[in-house]
Amino acid sequence: MKAGTLEEFGTLKAMAPLHVLIVARSRNDAEVILHELREAGLRLDHTLAENQQQFRRALQQENFDAILSDYRLSNWTGLEALKELREAGQDIPFLLLTGTLGEEAAVECIKQGATDYILKDRISRLPVALKRAIGEKALRDETKQTQNALAESESRARQQFAELNLLYRSLPVALAVFGRDMRFLRVNDEISKFDGFPVAAHLGLTIREVTPDFANTAEGYLRKVFETGESVSNVELHGAHFRSLMPCGNGGAASTPCARRMERYQR
Repeated sequence: MKAGTLEEFGTLKAMAPLHVLIVARSRNDAEVILHELREAGLRLDHTLAENQQQFRRALQQENFDAILSDYRLSNWTGLEALKELREAGQDIPFLLLTGTLGEEAAVECIKQGATDYILKDRISRLPVALKRAIGEKALRDETKQTQNALAESESRARQQFAELNLLYRSLPVALAVFGRDMRFLRVNDEISKFDGFPVAAHLGLTIREVTPDFANTAEGYLRKVFETGESVSNVELHGAHFRSLMPCGNGGAASTPCARRMERYQR
């Protein structure tokens, strides 16, 4: 996330109320939390859960931007609520509020996955902590989306490569891929029938080293493909008919000579 994203996110949320789940022993405790956040200028929609059943039902029925929970609750604890949240597989910022919390207990809260903890005698920290927690969640979501998009792109690339590989092996057409230095990057078996060079021998050689008779003309067409990014079709070179010279996604160019006319050229 770029610098300033948290501020931008705060501006966005100022236009759309935050939807928060407050887990507290009473409505009075919840009002203390709400008052502090509203005083800081945050707009809120909230749901109150005063017991475990209400907490579970809220998680099942609603989507929340954050959860604010007292550490000590009636017949259960904020850490137990956090554990249920994580076991449900939900990535929602979870902030614990407590009257007193020793160093060991604070460390345990963070280990269990709490986003932050706020001492009630320093509750003025809550708005800042909440904004930071939501900003960090936005960053995680953005990173996940980027990773998913990259994985999808790599999957498509692998599929396209497999399809291209199949074409190289099966089509009765000579196929070659050239680099911008006019050197062969890849060829198929049909190319060997065209110029008499083994497939592996092409790699790294220039057109001029393999087919000197029409190197000047072929290089001219390839340069045009590289410079314009546009295909050149139906090129006749010394009796060999090239169906197309086209740009490739990796910055190279591919040629597809027509097999039937090549056989005539060979004879």
